[in-house]
Amino acid sequence: MRPAGVFVTIVKDGVVRGCMGTVEPHEDSCAEEISRSAVMAATIDPWHEPVSKDELEGLDYIISVIGEIRKINSPSELNPHKLGLLIRDGQKSALLLPGEAKTPEWQIFKCKQKAGIPQYKKVEMFVFETVTLGPVKLK
Repeated sequence: MRPAGVFVTIVKDGVVRGCMGTVEPHEDSCAEEISRSAVMAATIDPWHEPVSKDELEGLDYIISVIGEIRKINSPSELNPHKLGLLIRDGQKSALLLPGEAKTPEWQIFKCKQKAGIPQYKKVEMFVFETVTLGPVKLK
């Protein structure tokens, strides 16, 4: 249960209801990081409405523990089925977890869109694997 970056994805009936986390850990243990990310995913994900109390029983949770992050130099090194992508341009950054994109082109496009970076702009690219747990239901 060492510290690690974690993302928690909340799913309802096959549709994402929230997804938040961090690449670098902010808590002392992975368990604490999971708890923190789950609360953020349910309450402050800017892409989704907050989860309501009435929805809690029907939700699935997917936990993605972030592995080693390494810089890449070319889109040819991307494999969106196995590798997540993190892009950076100065203070702006965004990521997609493994499996969220079908093609490297879409992976880059969506990351730039999420970060508010113009599509023509060159960015630093990093890839990572995840250990994924779930989906699980809370009882």
